[in-house]
Amino acid sequence: MPWRLGAVPARRGDHSRGVLRGRGVGIELPQTVDLTVVDTCGHQGATASAQLKPATLETGLVVDRAPFVENGDLVRVNTETGEYLSRA
Repeated sequence: MPWRLGAVPARRGDHSRGVLRGRGVGIELPQTVDLTVVDTCGHQGATASAQLKPATLETGLVVDRAPFVENGDLVRVNTETGEYLSRA
């Protein structure tokens, strides 16, 4: 099952395709999107290790993020893989 970024359809190649009101449609997604962290599950603050910790984004997507990323931070996510890339 392909992953989903909130309400954005799963990406295949360079375009997402579908049918809307009986007509074929296609959209081109950006390679990355910037989203706000809304919940870090109580795991905040930097640690001595480089462990990734879970964070819920404004779309509901849960990503593994760096320990220094906190609630309210803007992060960059790869739309093809759903992976956290960096702070935005």
